[in-house]
Amino acid sequence: MNKNNQQAHFAVRAAINEKIQGSRHAVKLISQLVVSFLKMRSSNLAVIANSLETPVKVSSSYKQIQRFLKAFRWRASGFAELQLEMLGIGGTLDLVIDRTEWKFGAVWINILMVSVWHRGAAIPVGWKVFSRKGVLSGRHHVMVLRSAVERLGAARVRKVFGDREFAGREMFRYLFEHELDFCLRLKRSHLADGIAFKQLCIEQQVRVKLKIKRKLRVLGYEMAVSVMKLSESEYLICASREVEAQALAEYAKRWQIETLFGCLKSRGFNFEETHLTRRTRIERLTLVLSLAFCLALQTGEIKVKEKPLKQKNNARFERSVFRIGLDYLQNLLVNLHLPGKCREFNLLVNLLSCT
Repeated sequence: MNKNNQQAHFAVRAAINEKIQGSRHAVKLISQLVVSFLKMRSSNLAVIANSLETPVKVSSSYKQIQRFLKAFRWRASGFAELQLEMLGIGGTLDLVIDRTEWKFGAVWINILMVSVWHRGAAIPVGWKVFSRKGVLSGRHHVMVLRSAVERLGAARVRKVFGDREFAGREMFRYLFEHELDFCLRLKRSHLADGIAFKQLCIEQQVRVKLKIKRKLRVLGYEMAVSVMKLSESEYLICASREVEAQALAEYAKRWQIETLFGCLKSRGFNFEETHLTRRTRIERLTLVLSLAFCLALQTGEIKVKEKPLKQKNNARFERSVFRIGLDYLQNLLVNLHLPGKCREFNLLVNLLSCT
């Protein structure tokens, strides 16, 4: 193994060793996988096994990865604390729940995920994989959210954000029973005091907000509702525990988990290339991908401080913070053997060792 690459593996291992609860061999493999994901930008296990710089054969590396994905106890691993610490996230937390899906062969892979909103990004902290297509039940929504809340601590959760499919009776029951604030989008077919929102909003002009200064009863619970008519047939209807002037603006935080899915998939690690179909193994693979994502995001934040991002005419940035960090780390890991890379490599080692 190249000396610099070996030091990179040691640096990653040192960064996660204190937080990840696992055997010495599991922690070592996680560090190797994180580096390989950053280097190869692929979730195909054959590609990753071929890129691991170990003295053993590629076939042996592949079997080692398979054993890890089969047996590692990731739910009690302490990964959430590690990721929050890596990015310096403290205090109260905004949670976003959403799902992504794709099909491999005849098998559907449906990942329900909870993330923490952080500076315009979503950090994955809990998930579960299902082998079915489409919307999941309210029981599943509550199960995944409850697991994340218990792991992080309910006292730290400021608000829960979610799209229309999560605004069900089971979810509201859980949120009200545990006194958790929320900002969930409702369907226009939902009834408010017995009247459908479509009927309440029918006279509203497009892009004009309907300001409701009192609570309405929705699905058996009293909640504050803010409405904006987006088009003749589309409404943005947000429900929260209390009346809030910025409820509609805050709902925009939900979209960051869509960006996260893009980073894990086509814009980053090409998650759909994994070819795994067993749910538990995909869940463990997601753990390693989430660590690689956080490392790339952390690196991007450091690089942006050194050189601020340029904005385009539409006020959007030319590149995302994640993409800047990922491009930098990939280039660094691929070209460590080239002259002139020593200073950049030392920055990487320091970054990982100080995590």
